[in-house]
Amino acid sequence: MRTLGKMGGHTTRAALLSALRHAQVVFAAVGIAWCVAALWVEYKLEVGGDFYAGPDYIPFCDFAPWAKCSKVLMSPVGRLMRFIGVAAEGDALDLPNPFMGLLFFSCHLAYPYLKKLPLVGSAMPLLATLVCVLVAALSCFLAYILFVVLEDFCIVCVSSYAVNFALLYVMQAIYAAERSDEETSASKKTT
Repeated sequence: MRTLGKMGGHTTRAALLSALRHAQVVFAAVGIAWCVAALWVEYKLEVGGDFYAGPDYIPFCDFAPWAKCSKVLMSPVGRLMRFIGVAAEGDALDLPNPFMGLLFFSCHLAYPYLKKLPLVGSAMPLLATLVCVLVAALSCFLAYILFVVLEDFCIVCVSSYAVNFALLYVMQAIYAAERSDEETSASKKTT
């Protein structure tokens, strides 16, 4: 019986890249679902907003006194760009964190198309991996705020952090596999 590792080099890498790409799509879709859920909660809680549900609304993710997603989603750190001073209230960059998550996860879905962009396409595997590293670091920072500063648990947030770290692992593997393919192609051209 042949294992994946014992197949021909190109077939093995192609199968690996296909499996990694499928994992990237699945994790990105899960991330998008959590972001949509978080945005829905935020919009329902935003006083004066079009979707305000009233003071008696209890989000699905507020399921225990120690687990209230509304606490962190509506806190200042829930809009990271404003919290770190990059955007002022109401600016174009004053976006809820789940909206930025939607952009991040959507880029993972669009990864094959982003690789075809002129100027940056060839650098996309490295750029995407570096963005994943940044997002993982931000997830650690936000987790610290959630657990230590706010002394809360947010199922939406923690699930998003898990997806972020899964995508970091997958993207590093995609980068390594694609780089290996490029090196193999380059060595075949020189011989």
